[in-house]
Amino acid sequence: MSRREASTTRRSQRRTMARRLAGLVTRAAVVAMRLAVRVLPTVRIAVVHGFPDTEENSLRIAAELRRTLPEPWRVVLLCDDPVVAVRAYRTLEPTAPPVTLRRRLGSAGYLTAMIARVWVHTHGLYGSPRGGRGRCHVLVGHGHGPKQAVPYGVAHRPQHADLAFTNTRVWGSTVIDDLGVPATAPRVVLASPRSDPVPAVTDDPLELSRTVLWLPTVRRTRAMLRGQWQDGTPVTEQAGLVEELSQLCAAARRRGLRVATKAHALDADAAAFDRLGVRVVTGEQLLAADVGFQQFVGSVAGLLTDYSSVFVDHLHTALPIAFWTPDVDEFARDRGFNEPDFRTVAPELFLRDRSAVDEFLDAVAAGTPWRSQARTALATAIGLAPVDPAGGATRAVVRRILAQAGVTAVAASD
Repeated sequence: MSRREASTTRRSQRRTMARRLAGLVTRAAVVAMRLAVRVLPTVRIAVVHGFPDTEENSLRIAAELRRTLPEPWRVVLLCDDPVVAVRAYRTLEPTAPPVTLRRRLGSAGYLTAMIARVWVHTHGLYGSPRGGRGRCHVLVGHGHGPKQAVPYGVAHRPQHADLAFTNTRVWGSTVIDDLGVPATAPRVVLASPRSDPVPAVTDDPLELSRTVLWLPTVRRTRAMLRGQWQDGTPVTEQAGLVEELSQLCAAARRRGLRVATKAHALDADAAAFDRLGVRVVTGEQLLAADVGFQQFVGSVAGLLTDYSSVFVDHLHTALPIAFWTPDVDEFARDRGFNEPDFRTVAPELFLRDRSAVDEFLDAVAAGTPWRSQARTALATAIGLAPVDPAGGATRAVVRRILAQAGVTAVAASD
């Protein structure tokens, strides 16, 4: 074995050992938390966690809890990077009172959660254990879209919650069940907090008004201590899809449009999309421009997606939305779709041939609606919660959380 090969082997062994150690620590922490929340007394603290740190449902809920919880309640926002979290919080809620920030993987955040009376999270938290008497653990849907919550044949730890929210009665209820939430926990169908209005982007350095936003679902995650997972074949490894994407970008350019994508925090392949002619916008760029994700999506000329749930939050708007799914059969076999299958209830929204692509891009370039009746049919089929254009979704969600927790708000926020 050469010196280089030996060095590579040692690095691989160290990474393997690090993953094993991280797994042991994680399992021990989950077991300790499971015991702690059953036996320790609680204090008047509400912990909120969303993934990523810029996740807008969690940020809005944290701000509303801070406004409405009476003294001496505290609101603690658990995060991975406090600098990113506070910037995102201030961008989304510039007039909200400050919340306490704690690192999710730090001892202060972990110990705070042990004694917190209320937990609110979007993707599970510390193993999502069953709480003891007087505690209220809440799961807030981050996005209940067409794909199944758990891929075929993948084992996962059930998520306990005393209350679960979704903005899609049909898809959302299925996802909540698949995550293992107890059947006794109420399922509440309300518009997502992130559907509340945000200011339009006025300064437009990213040229969003001439952008077609392509948001593919994550096929392969980046390397993490807890490992990787993959659904289907990554976009960059599908020759046919890459060729179709190149043609799509060319068709957009002929109409004065630009195809862009937002790099997902977990996507191992997103950084390579620029080599395919797609402009890659990062979370750091949005933060630097003081633009939230939903504000970003709502400001583009058109949305092109596949199996991501992002489109659900914009079905009630006038944003042109289309599904571009060249690998749909493979993805259906590997990951699977919720019922009703969106291919059967909204076939008119799929770009299955060149003429449909041209029709969609023409509508985007002209700023006109595209197949509105099909959007309405899809919203009805999945049980999309009604959205008040004037806002109030966050307030409604927080009121329901406090009612479940048995807490009287200091006042209804305006």
